[in-house]
Amino acid sequence: MSAICNAYTCKGTNCTRPLAGEYCQVHLNSMKMIGPMRFRHNQERYIAARKINDARNKHIDEKTPQTWTAMLVATAELNGLNSQHANERRMGPHTLADQQSYDRLSSRLHSRKEIRAGIREHENFMYQLRGDGRDEDADTRLQRLHYIRMVDIGEMTSRQALELFNRIRPRLVREWRDIEEDYRGERDYEAFGPPIPHAVDGDNYLAEPPRERTLAEIAADRQNIHTSEVVKKFKDMIELIRKIEVPEEYRWNMTKVSKTMAEIISECELTPQAAWQFSSKYCAADTIYDMEEGIFGKLMDSVWQHVKNLEDPASLKRIVKEELEMNIGTCAQGNLTRVANILVGILDGLDPQEESRLHKIGKAINDVRRTLTMAMTRSEIVLATMKVLVPFHMTAEEMKPWVDAVVDSVE
Repeated sequence: MSAICNAYTCKGTNCTRPLAGEYCQVHLNSMKMIGPMRFRHNQERYIAARKINDARNKHIDEKTPQTWTAMLVATAELNGLNSQHANERRMGPHTLADQQSYDRLSSRLHSRKEIRAGIREHENFMYQLRGDGRDEDADTRLQRLHYIRMVDIGEMTSRQALELFNRIRPRLVREWRDIEEDYRGERDYEAFGPPIPHAVDGDNYLAEPPRERTLAEIAADRQNIHTSEVVKKFKDMIELIRKIEVPEEYRWNMTKVSKTMAEIISECELTPQAAWQFSSKYCAADTIYDMEEGIFGKLMDSVWQHVKNLEDPASLKRIVKEELEMNIGTCAQGNLTRVANILVGILDGLDPQEESRLHKIGKAINDVRRTLTMAMTRSEIVLATMKVLVPFHMTAEEMKPWVDAVVDSVE
């Protein structure tokens, strides 16, 4: 029968493995890894811990003063061993393995402290980056989600993300307040009529004289689809489309649903989401752009009559389907604009160079603005803006006011 290892396990029991020298192979490897001194310390601690466990179990069974005293003595022995071992590690001679083991332990403890501090700092930054969602508009929340995702995929640290967000946040707040002011102004307009454009007090002008805005000013307006210049041209376009004759059974009304809605949903093969959006807008009696009641439904009646009466309406039906599906999630003004643009360039009198081109440029500018951040350089902003304007075949002189407006709004 082979000899048994005389070392102790971490439970304080004798090792049952066969000898491979002074100890078994497992304990020999452990001693080589942590050093002879630390190996001896561990063995002594295992024995002391086993004595405490035995004394505790005996006290639980007997509950006598002698067993209580024995448990206290065993605990004191372990504490004394820990103090003795700590002093030996500081003062006693070390082998190379002992020193390496001590260095690894110190480095591990130091790393844990750094990791804990880093985790607390990261959690603090992420808490600030998430915010509480109060008094914030959708653009601000989207920017928050953008930077949170950048942290999640490892593109930037939580500190960098919070710093970048705090740079652009004042601008987002200003824009949100400007939009709120515009909405309040629209309500005042509906209640009290248009303001006096050019009031005079003696020789002092209280307001600037009315003037036509430049392309750069329209581009800088994040709500350029609602601007007076675009709205005026758009209303003229709607009046022209409304001249198309519509039979009585296809006309929008508030008593029953006309044939227009059912035919468009079935013949254009709309998706459920697009059909729900289209039917809700068609049946509503909204007065968009201060036009007559139910203007969306009435405009849709005229557009559909022109489409269905063509010799080959298939291509235009596909356009109707695309525009109505693109309307999902957009405002009432955007829905009306897309419906009117179906006939741009097809119906006589609708010049796509005037009505549609300006709207498409404004939409492209709005789309690219959402992708720009203050962290981008001026050259990157200019290139990104010019890239979306290339499909409109614009010269450098024509691009300049749009590009300058985007750069100014980002900076």
